Amino acid sequence: MINFYVLSYDNISSSLKTICKIIEKAFTNQHKIFVYCPNQHITNDIDHTLWTFKEESFIGHTTSDTKIPHSPIYINHLIPSAENFTVIINLTDNNIEPNQYTKKIVEFVYNDNMHKELSRKKFEIYKNKNIKLTTYKI
Repeated sequence: MINFYVLSYDNISSSLKTICKIIEKAFTNQHKIFVYCPNQHITNDIDHTLWTFKEESFIGHTTSDTKIPHSPIYINHLIPSAENFTVIINLTDNNIEPNQYTKKIVEFVYNDNMHKELSRKKFEIYKNKNIKLTTYKI
């Protein structure tokens, strides 16, 4: 299953809190999560925001591939070699190939024409692979 979240924001940086809420929801549902970032800068931004976006709590996670087995959330711009992530949150321009462990892929559609067009192409690719698709407007 792939969930597309259509955002009113036009880029990742302005969407950080919304992205972290989606990560938190998957975490609460006890998924093992990989947040696939486009670069180190966004990896750092997501890392920082997860530690600070809620005053009353934080969401434990790692950006270090050596700590993946000990953390339910791994955030990086490099795809790990072999892990059993049940949720992949894709912040990149790339399509994700689900494996036997993947229960859900999350894609974000930003409010600018370039990203909308890219998201349409991703949607078509996933649709042609007969993957169940759901769209939510946030």
